[in-house]
Amino acid sequence: MRKYFLDFRVSKNYISWTVLEDCDTKQKTVRATEKLIPVSSSDISNMFSSIKKYINNLPLNKNVITNVIFNDDVLSNLEIKLVETHYLQECFSADKSVKDNLSLQLSKHFHDSEYIPVTISSYRYLAHQKISVKEYLQFPLNKQFDKLISKNSAFVTTDIESLNNIQKLFEYNFDKVNYFIKTQSLANNYKEFDGFNLLLDTEDSYSSLSLVYNGAIIKYKRLSVGMDKIYEMINQNSKTSKSNTDIQNIIRYLTRNKNFNILDEGVVSIKEMLEEFASCYIKLIEEFLSCDELKNQKINVLALSGVLANIIETKLNPSTFNLNKVHNLYKDNSESIFLNNDIAILQSNIMTKLDEEDQNKTVNTITNRINNEINPRKSFLNKIWYAITK
Repeated sequence: MRKYFLDFRVSKNYISWTVLEDCDTKQKTVRATEKLIPVSSSDISNMFSSIKKYINNLPLNKNVITNVIFNDDVLSNLEIKLVETHYLQECFSADKSVKDNLSLQLSKHFHDSEYIPVTISSYRYLAHQKISVKEYLQFPLNKQFDKLISKNSAFVTTDIESLNNIQKLFEYNFDKVNYFIKTQSLANNYKEFDGFNLLLDTEDSYSSLSLVYNGAIIKYKRLSVGMDKIYEMINQNSKTSKSNTDIQNIIRYLTRNKNFNILDEGVVSIKEMLEEFASCYIKLIEEFLSCDELKNQKINVLALSGVLANIIETKLNPSTFNLNKVHNLYKDNSESIFLNNDIAILQSNIMTKLDEEDQNKTVNTITNRINNEINPRKSFLNKIWYAITK
C-alpha cells in the first residue's frame, strides 16, 4: 500500500497544502505546495473540494494521512506546560500497560485543567531501582524498576473554541487528521541530538525562541515581532519603498554574494538595517540564556529558521553563547522540485509515521547514575532541570 501525507500549513493569513509520498527514507513531493489567502469561507470550501478531488485520483491502494501544522500565533494563549506522571508500582518488565497507565494520567491531568493540549511530547523517563536512577529518552520497554517517572512537554491553549472550529473544519473534510505546532515540529528535528539545543524561528508575524531537549520544548518565548514588521520598518527608513518579495530577494542576494563589494546604496542601506535586526535577535538569545540555571550551561546546537537565518548566522559568534555549532534550517524550496525542504512538514510526517509503527523495541540507557542516596536535585544537570521545570 502506498502511503501519502496531505500536509497543511496554517497561518493567520493563509493556508497552504502539499502532498508527499512516503518513499523509504525520503518523502517525495507529488503535489507542489499551493497557497491560498482566503477572502471568504467559500474560498476554503473550494480549495478543500479541489484537494479531495486530487486525493481521490491517487492510486486506489493508498493510505492518506492528513497533518495540519499551525503557526505558533494561530491559537491565542499558546504556551508550554511541563507535566510529570508517575508509575509507583514495582515492575519487573515495563510493557504497554505501564505506558497506557502513564498516558491515562496525562489525559486526566489535561481533562481537569482549564487548557487543552495541541501537542504532547514525552522526552525523559527516570527509572528508579534501589539505589540507582536510570534515564531513558524513550519508554523503557522491558526494563525493571521500583518507580518510573515520565516527563512530558505540551503545547497548550485556552483558546478552545478556535481549536474546536479548526478541528471540525478539517475533520469534516478529511480522514486521519493530526495537529502540530510549527515550533514543536521544528524541535523534533533535534530528537537525536545530545543535551540542550536552542531554536530561533523568525516567521512572518512572530518570532519564537525555544530550549529543546530530546526533541521536546522545555522553555519557550514568543515575540509578536516577525518579518512583516521588519519589512515595514525597513520601508519606513528607506528612501525607496520595496515590497516584501523585493527585500527577500535582497536577502538572498546578500547571502549568495557575501564576499562581493555592493555598490547599490539602496541595497547597502537595507543590508545595514537587516544586520541591526540580526543583532537584536542575537541579544534576545543572550537574554534568554542569561537565567541562572542556564548561564554556564553548554548549548549543543543553535538552530536558525526563517528568512533572517543566514544574516543572523553571519553576525553570530558561537563562542559568545558557549555553542558547539549552528544549524541553518532556512532553505529556498525552489532548489528542489521533488524533495520538500520544509522541516516543519517533514518532521510532522516523521512523528506521524512513528506513531503508526510498532514501538515495541529495546531502548538503551543514556545515563546511569548510581548514588548511595537518591537525590534528584544533587547534580548540576538536575539543578538545571529543576530550575527549568519547577
